[in-house]
Amino acid sequence: MEMKLLLVGASLTMMQYAWAGGSFLEVTVKEFTRLETHNYRLTVVPTDEQPRRQTDSYMGKCAEFTVVGTFRRSRKVPEFTKETQAAVLAGIEVAYLTHTTINFGWMGSGLAVLNKNNPCVVRSQALGKGWGRVNADKEVSVIFSYY
Repeated sequence: MEMKLLLVGASLTMMQYAWAGGSFLEVTVKEFTRLETHNYRLTVVPTDEQPRRQTDSYMGKCAEFTVVGTFRRSRKVPEFTKETQAAVLAGIEVAYLTHTTINFGWMGSGLAVLNKNNPCVVRSQALGKGWGRVNADKEVSVIFSYY
């Protein structure tokens, strides 16, 4: 019994670690193209003057940020499903068509840079929704990429 509890505790610790890294920024959707049901190309522009922008390791130094995405199921984030991704893509499309800002970010290893000479173009393997803290008093809805 003690060994089972130890294994469950270790599993929960590893799960928390997988979710530990991440960041998000408020962005405007500049371009959005669905290539197939779950494949897409998304270009966003971070809004001006966000204190967190300098610390974001992916979008922080990009005037424009492009995500070439698909869907690949992960055991680490089972709640990121094809259905979730389809709903998130529909929300991105609405933001694009209505010129509404969204909060976009990454978690885990988040994104994969496609070309080290152009770090502002990345690949994503799944999208999901969650909550992010802007400051001590404010949480916002965020679209997260997972790789």
